[in-house]
Amino acid sequence: MKSKKEIEAEKEQALLFKKDKPIISKGELKRIVAVKRVDATGCYWFDRWMEQLVRENSYPPQLKSEDFYSLLSRYFDSKNILGILEKARNDYRRAFPLSEAEATSDDDLSWLVGILKMDQTVLADLPPNYLL
Repeated sequence: MKSKKEIEAEKEQALLFKKDKPIISKGELKRIVAVKRVDATGCYWFDRWMEQLVRENSYPPQLKSEDFYSLLSRYFDSKNILGILEKARNDYRRAFPLSEAEATSDDDLSWLVGILKMDQTVLADLPPNYLL
């Protein structure tokens, strides 16, 4: 039988190694950044993005929550809301460039040309005007 101290120590260990869970859900993130599919990595990224947004602009800390989208209208006017959402979408697409392609097309690879044009190493290896 375990003593009280052993039980308390096990509880403390469990708290130390508790799995971290993102604040924002996948569904909410899809709505905010306007893409079809997101994963846990995107949710963790957006958590850090919200934290940075709140700190850089001295916004209310309550904004960093699972209700981010609905709280925007509580704290900001429509012009600022559109600016914040546009910034979130642009930053998300820069961090996850393939997610935009998933939002616009499913089977064709037309999005690939734009990504290849941004990579200078690829352009150096291809013949001139190959991606036109």
